[in-house]
Formats: sequence, C-alpha cells, structure tokens
Amino acid sequence: MASGSVSGDRWADEPVQPSAGRRPRGLLAVRDRHWRWLFAAALGALLFSCGGILAAWTPAPRPRARPTPPSPPPAVRRFSGLRERGEHLYVANGCFGCHGDRGAGGVPNPNSILGFVPALRAFADKVLLHDADERAWVLDRLVADRPVTERDARPHLRHPARFAVRYRMFRELIRKGNPSPSRHLDQPPPPLNMPPWAGRLEPRDIDALMAYLLSLSP
Repeated sequence: MASGSVSGDRWADEPVQPSAGRRPRGLLAVRDRHWRWLFAAALGALLFSCGGILAAWTPAPRPRARPTPPSPPPAVRRFSGLRERGEHLYVANGCFGCHGDRGAGGVPNPNSILGFVPALRAFADKVLLHDADERAWVLDRLVADRPVTERDARPHLRHPARFAVRYRMFRELIRKGNPSPSRHLDQPPPPLNMPPWAGRLEPRDIDALMAYLLSLSP
C-alpha cells in the first residue's frame, strides 16, 4: 500500500501538460493575443507604406487628346464661287509674278518674242468671246461643271469651232506648260517660261482659273 501511495503522490506533484487539442488559458492566452495583434498591426503598416510608395512611383495617366474634326475643303471654306476660287489660285500659285496683277501683263522677259509676258486681261478676246452674253454662257457652263465643247457652243456662240480649238489650247498650255521661244538664237533664252501645272492643279482648278480669266474682260 505504501508503495502505491508514494507512486500516487509522485504523479500528483508533476505538472499537468495540456493536450495537443486544447488552447492555452490565462497568461499564455493573453500573450498569444498580444503578439498576434502586434503582428497584424506591423503587417498593416507595411502594406500601407508599400501602397504609398507604389502610388508615388506610378505615373499619372495622360489625358487623351480629343480628335480634331476634319477641316472643310478650301473651296468651301474660302470661296463663294468658282471665279473667286480661280482668283485665289492665280495669286497662291504666283501667276501674277509673270502675268502681272489681275493679268495686266507687261513683265519683262528678255529675248522673248514680245520682250515681255503677254497680258491675260484679253483672254476672252483670244478665245473669240467678244460678246458679254457669250462669256456669260461659258461661265455658266464652267460653274455648273458641264463640258464646253463645239457641239454645246453652236447655238450660243458665233464662232463655236474656232472657240473650241482655242479654248482647248489654253487649257493644254496650263496643264503642259509652254517654254518661251527665243527671239535671237545666239542670245541666252528667255528667263520666264510657262511651267506645267498638271501635277499641281486638278481639272476643276483649271476650270476656276478659266472662269477668273474670263471675268477680267470688261
């Protein structure tokens, strides 16, 4: 019996170890919660600081540029009619440099046949449109973008065939150009020559120039 009592007292004095499935109580539980709270606070502070650093390093988004609406064609924006467009082309392409202001001509061109660039104010007479009504009919056809041919001109012009030939000739002079012939072959050629405009002027641009030249006649 004595041995049994000693054995029982020995086991009674040993501390009881908590089982693996039980949670600690008392001071151990308080310390455990304290460390978990400190860990969570430290982790939150770290994430907050990292977020601030990333925000500082992230470039601000660039504002999107608004698309520019297409501009209307120059003929619509600047000109009220075909004649006005032709006047603009006459000035913008430097035609006045050789043919003078409003086709007055008289610009010196040494060793050319006439010695100067001929005037364009008499363009209507050169294409045999001596009458104001005839010029008005051709202008109306140009404004309406309708062809000006000999057949169309017969009921309205006195010289429809000759007019059609000269009209086509002047249009070809604008498209293909025309070098000034020399008066004296043993001298330097004339410095001013008609350049070709086929690559820079559209057919409708040539219509506008023709309309402007016809309007210069009194």
